[in-house]
Amino acid sequence: MAKESVNEAALQMVESLRQANEAIAQSVVAAEARNAQFAQNIFSSGVEILKSHAQGTQALLQELEQQTQKQREAFQKLGQDLEQDVRQAFEQQMQKQQENVRRLVQELEQQTQKQQEAFQKLMQASMEGRLQGRYALLHRKGKSDPTTQERIKGHERGKEKSLSTSSSGNTSDT
Repeated sequence: MAKESVNEAALQMVESLRQANEAIAQSVVAAEARNAQFAQNIFSSGVEILKSHAQGTQALLQELEQQTQKQREAFQKLGQDLEQDVRQAFEQQMQKQQENVRRLVQELEQQTQKQQEAFQKLMQASMEGRLQGRYALLHRKGKSDPTTQERIKGHERGKEKSLSTSSSGNTSDT
Protein backbone atom coordinates (compact mmCIF):
# COMPACT_ATOMS: atom_id res chain seq x y z
CA MET A 1 0.00 0.00 0.00
CA ALA A 2 2.77 2.45 0.95
CA LYS A 3 4.74 1.36 -2.13
CA GLU A 4 1.76 2.11 -4.37
CA SER A 5 1.36 5.50 -2.73
CA VAL A 6 5.04 6.26 -3.35
CA ASN A 7 4.73 5.05 -6.96
CA GLU A 8 1.64 7.20 -7.51
CA ALA A 9 3.39 10.23 -6.02
CA ALA A 10 6.44 9.60 -8.23
CA LEU A 11 4.23 9.21 -11.32
CA GLN A 12 2.41 12.41 -10.46
CA MET A 13 5.73 14.21 -10.02
CA VAL A 14 7.04 12.87 -13.35
CA GLU A 15 3.77 13.85 -15.08
CA SER A 16 3.95 17.30 -13.49
CA LEU A 17 7.54 17.74 -14.70
CA ARG A 18 6.60 16.53 -18.18
CA GLN A 19 3.72 19.01 -18.35
CA ALA A 20 5.95 21.82 -17.11
CA ASN A 21 8.60 20.94 -19.72
CA GLU A 22 5.92 20.78 -22.40
CA ALA A 23 4.58 24.21 -21.34
CA ILE A 24 8.09 25.66 -21.44
CA ALA A 25 8.74 24.17 -24.86
CA GLN A 26 5.44 25.52 -26.18
CA SER A 27 6.24 28.94 -24.75
CA VAL A 28 9.71 28.92 -26.32
CA VAL A 29 8.30 27.84 -29.69
CA ALA A 30 5.63 30.57 -29.55
CA ALA A 31 8.21 33.21 -28.55
CA GLU A 32 10.47 32.07 -31.37
CA ALA A 33 7.60 32.37 -33.84
CA ARG A 34 6.87 35.91 -32.61
CA ASN A 35 10.55 36.82 -32.89
CA ALA A 36 10.71 35.41 -36.41
CA GLN A 37 7.63 37.43 -37.41
CA PHE A 38 9.13 40.55 -35.84
CA ALA A 39 12.42 40.07 -37.70
CA GLN A 40 10.55 39.44 -40.96
CA ASN A 41 8.56 42.66 -40.45
CA ILE A 42 11.76 44.63 -39.82
CA PHE A 43 13.36 43.09 -42.90
CA SER A 44 10.35 43.90 -45.09
CA SER A 45 10.24 47.47 -43.79
CA GLY A 46 13.95 47.91 -44.46
CA VAL A 47 13.65 46.64 -48.01
CA GLU A 48 10.68 48.95 -48.65
CA ILE A 49 12.63 51.92 -47.34
CA LEU A 50 15.58 51.10 -49.59
CA LYS A 51 13.26 50.74 -52.58
CA SER A 52 11.66 54.07 -51.74
CA HIS A 53 15.08 55.74 -51.55
CA ALA A 54 16.05 54.20 -54.88
CA GLN A 55 12.86 55.49 -56.52
CA GLY A 56 13.39 58.96 -55.06
CA THR A 57 16.98 58.99 -56.27
CA GLN A 58 15.93 57.89 -59.73
CA ALA A 59 13.27 60.63 -59.91
CA LEU A 60 15.88 63.20 -58.86
CA LEU A 61 18.31 61.97 -61.48
CA GLN A 62 15.64 62.14 -64.19
CA GLU A 63 14.90 65.71 -63.17
CA LEU A 64 18.61 66.51 -63.33
CA GLU A 65 18.80 65.04 -66.81
CA GLN A 66 15.81 67.13 -67.91
CA GLN A 67 17.39 70.26 -66.48
CA THR A 68 20.64 69.42 -68.24
CA GLN A 69 18.75 69.05 -71.50
CA LYS A 70 17.06 72.43 -70.96
CA GLN A 71 20.44 74.02 -70.26
CA ARG A 72 21.82 72.45 -73.39
CA GLU A 73 18.98 73.86 -75.45
CA ALA A 74 19.53 77.29 -73.93
CA PHE A 75 23.25 77.12 -74.68
CA GLN A 76 22.49 76.04 -78.23
CA LYS A 77 20.29 79.11 -78.73
CA LEU A 78 23.05 81.33 -77.38
CA GLY A 79 25.64 79.51 -79.43
CA GLN A 80 23.92 80.24 -82.73
CA ASP A 81 25.49 83.69 -82.72
CA LEU A 82 28.91 82.49 -81.62
CA GLU A 83 31.68 81.10 -83.72
CA GLN A 84 31.78 77.38 -84.47
CA ASP A 85 34.64 76.68 -82.01
CA VAL A 86 32.85 78.24 -79.07
CA ARG A 87 29.64 76.36 -79.87
CA GLN A 88 31.50 73.04 -80.01
CA ALA A 89 33.05 73.70 -76.61
CA PHE A 90 29.60 74.26 -75.10
CA GLU A 91 28.27 71.07 -76.65
CA GLN A 92 31.22 69.07 -75.42
CA GLN A 93 30.71 70.45 -71.93
CA MET A 94 27.03 69.48 -72.01
CA GLN A 95 27.87 65.97 -73.22
CA LYS A 96 30.34 65.61 -70.37
CA GLN A 97 27.71 66.80 -67.91
CA GLN A 98 25.17 64.32 -69.26
CA GLU A 99 27.75 61.52 -69.06
CA ASN A 100 28.52 62.49 -65.47
CA VAL A 101 24.82 62.34 -64.65
CA ARG A 102 24.58 58.88 -66.26
CA ARG A 103 27.58 57.68 -64.26
CA LEU A 104 26.05 59.09 -61.10
CA VAL A 105 22.81 57.23 -61.81
CA GLN A 106 24.72 53.98 -62.32
CA GLU A 107 26.75 54.45 -59.15
CA LEU A 108 23.67 55.25 -57.09
CA GLU A 109 21.86 52.19 -58.43
CA GLN A 110 24.88 50.01 -57.61
CA GLN A 111 25.15 51.45 -54.10
CA THR A 112 21.45 50.92 -53.51
CA GLN A 113 21.78 47.30 -54.66
CA LYS A 114 24.77 46.76 -52.36
CA GLN A 115 22.85 48.26 -49.43
CA GLN A 116 19.89 45.97 -50.08
CA GLU A 117 22.15 42.92 -50.27
CA ALA A 118 24.01 43.87 -47.09
CA PHE A 119 20.74 44.44 -45.24
CA GLN A 120 19.39 41.09 -46.39
CA LYS A 121 22.57 39.30 -45.27
CA LEU A 122 22.44 41.05 -41.90
CA MET A 123 18.82 40.07 -41.34
CA GLN A 124 19.47 36.49 -42.41
CA ALA A 125 22.46 36.20 -40.07
CA SER A 126 20.42 37.68 -37.22
CA MET A 127 17.56 35.26 -37.84
CA GLU A 128 19.92 32.28 -38.02
CA GLY A 129 21.63 33.27 -34.77
CA ARG A 130 18.32 33.60 -32.96
CA LEU A 131 17.06 30.30 -34.31
CA GLN A 132 20.24 28.48 -33.29
CA GLY A 133 19.96 29.85 -29.77
CA ARG A 134 16.30 28.84 -29.50
CA TYR A 135 16.97 25.35 -30.83
CA ALA A 136 19.85 24.85 -28.43
CA LEU A 137 17.54 25.75 -25.54
CA LEU A 138 14.81 23.48 -26.85
CA HIS A 139 17.22 20.61 -27.33
CA ARG A 140 18.54 20.97 -23.78
CA LYS A 141 15.02 21.09 -22.35
CA GLY A 142 13.63 18.30 -24.50
CA LYS A 143 16.34 15.62 -24.40
CA SER A 144 14.52 13.51 -21.84
CA ASP A 145 10.97 14.13 -23.07
CA PRO A 146 9.92 12.25 -26.24
CA THR A 147 6.92 14.57 -26.79
CA THR A 148 9.11 17.67 -26.74
CA GLN A 149 11.67 15.98 -28.98
CA GLU A 150 8.96 15.21 -31.53
CA ARG A 151 7.75 18.82 -31.43
CA ILE A 152 11.31 20.09 -31.92
CA LYS A 153 11.72 17.87 -34.97
CA GLY A 154 8.42 19.07 -36.39
CA HIS A 155 9.35 22.69 -35.73
CA GLU A 156 12.77 22.21 -37.41
CA ARG A 157 11.08 20.79 -40.52
CA GLY A 158 8.78 23.81 -40.57
CA LYS A 159 11.74 26.18 -40.11
CA GLU A 160 13.61 24.61 -43.01
CA LYS A 161 10.58 25.02 -45.26
CA SER A 162 10.14 28.62 -44.08
CA LEU A 163 13.78 29.53 -44.70
CA SER A 164 13.83 27.94 -48.15
CA THR A 165 10.59 29.75 -49.05
CA SER A 166 11.78 33.15 -47.74
CA SER A 167 15.22 32.86 -49.37
CA SER A 168 13.72 31.98 -52.75
CA GLY A 169 11.29 34.90 -52.35
CA ASN A 170 14.09 37.32 -51.48
CA THR A 171 16.13 36.50 -54.56
CA SER A 172 13.27 37.48 -56.81
CA ASP A 173 13.09 40.94 -55.17
CA THR A 174 16.69 41.82 -55.91
